Amino acid sequence: MQYRKLGNTGFEISIASAGIFQLDFVAGALDRDRFDEQLAAVRLAIDGGVNALNLGFLCHVEDPEPYAEKVRALLKEGYRQKIKIFLNVPMTSTKVPADLDACLDRQLSWFGLDFADYCLLEDLERFKWAHAESMGAVAWLSEKKAEGKILNAGFDFHDDCFFLKGVFEAGGWQCAQFRYSFMDGTRHPGFSGIKYAVDAGVGLVATDPFKGRRLLDASRAPEAVRALWSGAKTWRAVEEWALLWIWDDPRVSSVFTSFKDPDEAARVLACADAPEPLDMASEILINNVVDAYHKRRVFQCTACRCCMPCPVGVDAPRITALYNDCLVYGDVRIPKFQYGIEGLAEPACLFCGACSRRCPREYDMSGAVRKARALFA
Repeated sequence: MQYRKLGNTGFEISIASAGIFQLDFVAGALDRDRFDEQLAAVRLAIDGGVNALNLGFLCHVEDPEPYAEKVRALLKEGYRQKIKIFLNVPMTSTKVPADLDACLDRQLSWFGLDFADYCLLEDLERFKWAHAESMGAVAWLSEKKAEGKILNAGFDFHDDCFFLKGVFEAGGWQCAQFRYSFMDGTRHPGFSGIKYAVDAGVGLVATDPFKGRRLLDASRAPEAVRALWSGAKTWRAVEEWALLWIWDDPRVSSVFTSFKDPDEAARVLACADAPEPLDMASEILINNVVDAYHKRRVFQCTACRCCMPCPVGVDAPRITALYNDCLVYGDVRIPKFQYGIEGLAEPACLFCGACSRRCPREYDMSGAVRKARALFA
């Protein structure tokens, strides 16, 4: 296992880290009946040198106690001492300041923890960041550090890198987490966001390298993508291509992966033992794969948000992005879950066309919202 410094914290984190209760789990892309296998995979990963574990958040699980009990068992026998624990406080689930304490205390209790090594404000984007500021979330993190409930503060961000400036200026961060894969190099926040984090001296970790496992599903991939992978000069599994692409950037300290089973964990560990740098041919191959996926998009919206604000509050760019995700990856499960959990069904669109008229590229944003609502309904 190789290790990299996580910002200025002094912690050397394994380049492959483990995550459970990630989006692919709560959205139903992983089989909950195989949860024991996933935990066995985490133990195998820790035995193989993984020293960081993101426990996600159980707020979307109907009955969290059976899962929490198994995680508590996982952390026994000295395993807790081998790893740094990352906990998340999701901004989608916190409405008032008291919810911040409730979210953190609930997780510490669920998992039998005295403290979290890292606590991340999760689901931040431009609007959730404004919400976090209004609740005094940054000051709250400082209070929890003083109380010893957390040791380091961080955030999980997915939006245009322009909106990272205000987050970093708030100060006090030791870690930033971006949803990052070879499909995300130029978006939300992409390469520019990574530069922001490095310039701020903040450790950077990546999550969701397989896009909710959708990149691994060959049956749903475009024919052009399958042809590109099979025609590569050096054959590799898609999961290896995805990880090598992220590790090729030394500014990214680690990648959190939600392992399906011990076999998958073993494959990731093998990749992390001696990751090969990508040559020019490999970079061109991956760029061509990205282009092949993007050709499936019907609406070429760049999420510049010039169409906003909506007269009634409909987030047309976000809804369009989720609709495009369904088309790109041939899978409605995760976008539909996000659509519901983010409350995008309300308010109801009036189909007045104001967003379409404001769009500088003259995209039919109103039409995209109409098609998305029909699909997600």
